[in-house]
Amino acid sequence: MRFIAFIVAIITSLALPTVYAESLPVYFGTYTSGRNAAEGIYRSVLDTDTGELSAPALAAKAENPSFIEIHPNGRFLYAVSESGDAGTVSAYAIDPDTGNLKLLNSRSSGGSGPCHVNIDRSAKNVLLTNYSSGSASVVPIVADGSLAEPTGFVQHEGSSVNPRRQKGPHAHSVNLSPDNRFAFVADLGLDKIMIYKLDVEKGTIAANDPAFVKLKPGAGPRHFTFGADGRYAYVINELNGTITAFTYEPVSGTLSEIQSITTLPDDFAGSSSCAEIRVHPSGRFLYGSNRGHDSIAVYRIDPAKGTLTFVEHERAGIKTPRNFNIDPTGKFCLVANQGADSVVVFRIDQKTGALEPTTNKISIGRPVCIRFLRADPPVDVEVEQAVFREDFLKLRFGLFLHFNMATYINREWASGYEDPAFFKADRLDCEQWAEVASAVGMKYGVLTVKHTGGWCLWDSDHTAHDITRFIHYKNGRGDIVREFVDAFRARGLKIGLYYCFPGDFSSSGHGNGIPEGMPDLHGLPPEAAGDYVEFIKKQLTELLTNYGPIDLLWIDQYSNKYTSSNWQEIRAHIKSLQRRCLVIGNNAHDLRDSDIYSCEYPWDPKSIPPEGNRTPAEVCDKISGTWFWNTADGPEHLKDAQDIIKMLKLCSERNANYLLNVPPDRNGLISGIHLERIQEVAALLNATASAADKK
Repeated sequence: MRFIAFIVAIITSLALPTVYAESLPVYFGTYTSGRNAAEGIYRSVLDTDTGELSAPALAAKAENPSFIEIHPNGRFLYAVSESGDAGTVSAYAIDPDTGNLKLLNSRSSGGSGPCHVNIDRSAKNVLLTNYSSGSASVVPIVADGSLAEPTGFVQHEGSSVNPRRQKGPHAHSVNLSPDNRFAFVADLGLDKIMIYKLDVEKGTIAANDPAFVKLKPGAGPRHFTFGADGRYAYVINELNGTITAFTYEPVSGTLSEIQSITTLPDDFAGSSSCAEIRVHPSGRFLYGSNRGHDSIAVYRIDPAKGTLTFVEHERAGIKTPRNFNIDPTGKFCLVANQGADSVVVFRIDQKTGALEPTTNKISIGRPVCIRFLRADPPVDVEVEQAVFREDFLKLRFGLFLHFNMATYINREWASGYEDPAFFKADRLDCEQWAEVASAVGMKYGVLTVKHTGGWCLWDSDHTAHDITRFIHYKNGRGDIVREFVDAFRARGLKIGLYYCFPGDFSSSGHGNGIPEGMPDLHGLPPEAAGDYVEFIKKQLTELLTNYGPIDLLWIDQYSNKYTSSNWQEIRAHIKSLQRRCLVIGNNAHDLRDSDIYSCEYPWDPKSIPPEGNRTPAEVCDKISGTWFWNTADGPEHLKDAQDIIKMLKLCSERNANYLLNVPPDRNGLISGIHLERIQEVAALLNATASAADKK
């Protein structure tokens, strides 16, 4: 009989990549030896509305397929076989009609006791770990889904303090960094997370510098995961019942411990060991399993700090939870009870992350791994970009924040030769900026992280011309980009970063002038001289890998003579790092040059899209006479509140967002006449909305 529910689930998941199907195929790895042994890999279907699981069916016979992983295209499944001294990893084709598995081939795991398998983010290689022999291997994936001969291998050496469990290395899991550059192998026997550089094309891993991060003696790191935005990482420690949180530095691959928190109640005196760790799809909650205490520990993640706060222990119907998983909708948690031969389903409270027991349960012998089949269809770039543009238009109103060295010199354009001691943002408060934006109904913010002076509001590895020179701001140890991103993200606002390309800024009356005998920096730090394009790409890489998802990059001077011939190369570089990041070229009126039709009002002759425009657009404007805060910018230059609302309405009618510049002052606050005027706008908009509600 054909597995109809499976067919419907597959078709729906392929056709609707952004809307989850009502039915979701699930696969289960098992142990096939010992009490109540299973026969191999099983399949079921989850109803994502009710949480009900269909009766399990054997998808393929296999020997101890203790850990499995599904290819991103939904067509193949890979499983390690945890048996004997010669471990194997096997490739299976998923039958689109029945959901059953067809063995394609098997390869050596390179060691004994393989216990974990993963797929790199380009889906070119399988990576796996061998627990018993303490090693990790890389096995390339062939076009037909089968496995080639292994191409990468590392053998761990050493031991730690637990005489029973840590006499030698025990590589327990392998995970990939968000940018696919590093592989992290948690080794229970060494109390280390080993860090490797991954070469996707060659299928190799090599020791990184730093080569590892050390855990507390006797911790026994088991499974590892990243937070949703890639800034933080977490490992669950099997032997001492803790979770360790880290900050993650993506350029070097460095992990730095920030917290260790227990997975067990303070009054628990029994024996217990940890197993699985998962972050909720929303990024707001983290879960870890305890075998012995037989529970799932639930934590809330602080989005600004990455630290964990305990929420609850859920124990109902749980027995030896070796593995669990959260479905892609984030509504249900499935727990594999190795000790009870069952899989139980919990509903997740979306506000607190707490687990709510349900009556949904299926019986499977010794279940130890759960994976959902959610196929990622081939990406149609044009269709995808159209969706991103339409989503951008839903934001309607944004806050432009011109804040940089020019704030302190009464000029619109800095030269790069200013005394960095000028920068004295004594009361800088990005949370106040975000509060102002939210109060007036703005949905996104754009900050000038590098303007014409080349001064960078973050600590850049590629120049000393950055925030570390601002000695009067946090003693040169600040990061305004981080503060901005965290504050706006915490309020649910989208993130935009403004970056200025090189130009001839000193030749205009807007500029600050160049000291006699000094070269024109053309708006970039001194280190950029000689190769503007490569320097820009390096700095954009920092911005797009250090701060999580960036919703838009706002590029000024993209069409200048210095970089115009390389603009498409730079755009491609941006998309390679974050393809969902919209790239806006200031005053670009061709979607071949910019993801959004861009207008700078009133400088641009086409400063407002024409009547009847259907091309997604944005109009940037300023609340007063200057883009940067200026002592000469008095009330007579201030835009009327009603005029601001009229412009917002006009932009909306013409298929454009309205990005209004409200410059922070030299203390780093939105204040004075600017704050008063934006509060007037908020009051008028609220009054209009209230009147509409009463009709």
